[in-house]
Amino acid sequence: MSFLKFYSFLTKQGLLLFTVLAFGQALSSCANSLNHEEETVDMSYQFKENQCDTTPIKYTSAEDLCAKLKDSQLNHYCAERLRYDEFQKKCPNQQWN
Repeated sequence: MSFLKFYSFLTKQGLLLFTVLAFGQALSSCANSLNHEEETVDMSYQFKENQCDTTPIKYTSAEDLCAKLKDSQLNHYCAERLRYDEFQKKCPNQQWN
């Protein structure tokens, strides 16, 4: 076998080996990601003012947060000033009333 044929053979084998290893690594990464639980972000708020507590209120989106901040009944009629301040920061271009 000439050197060029041998080099060509090794190159082809090397590329094949690289392809197999890369594919194996990709499969391994996918398997690892399936084994891990998806991280979740705790999206909730709680305000306390003058012995009055809204208790933790969970929300699912910015739109949901804005609606819940305005809901006095949901917030046990507590901390309206604090909720309003948070609404002003997190809900631009929306009306409180």
